[in-house]
This record gives sequence, structure tokens and C-alpha cells, in this order.
Amino acid sequence: MKNNFKFIILGLAIIVLILAIIVYFRMNTYQVNFYNEGQIYQTIETRKNRKMKEPDAPTKEGFLFIGWYDEEGNAFDFEQNITKNMNLIAHWGEIVTNENVD
Repeated sequence: MKNNFKFIILGLAIIVLILAIIVYFRMNTYQVNFYNEGQIYQTIETRKNRKMKEPDAPTKEGFLFIGWYDEEGNAFDFEQNITKNMNLIAHWGEIVTNENVD
């Protein structure tokens, strides 16, 4: 009877430990959504206070990809640590050639 009780307590302790680890990682993981033309281009999950690798640049005919910007219009610096969930938006510059200049 005592051995069964020890196994039950040990099993419960393991379950609590696993749940604590899951909660810890969920609370310390952030999601960064990359938007292009109003649609999600890519989503990256990263750990709190870690740098994130920049995704491959999207393409758009007749435009040059300038970079990723936050919702306030600031260029995003991929050398900074991620400290929250965020949305980044692709910014474009139109390619001007002699053919499309009046």
C-alpha cells in the first residue's frame, strides 16, 4: 500500500513538473507575424529576449522590397531582442524606369 502511494505521489509530481515547464515556455515565447499586401507572409515563434532571423524578402513585380516595418511605421532592427508579440509589415518602393516616367 505504501509503495502504491509513493508511485501516485511521484506520478503527480512528474505531471506538475511537466505542466510547469509547458507554462514556462508558453509564457516566454513570442509570435512575430510578417504581413505582405495585407496577408500573412510568414509567422515566426521565438523565445523571449532572443534575436530573430529575418525571413526571405517577398517579391512584387515592379517594386523593390525596402524592409520590414512595425505598425507605427518604424523600420524593424533584426539585431534587437524580441520582447513581445508583434506584427511587421513589408514596405515597398516602386521601381521607376524610363519606360514609366512621363
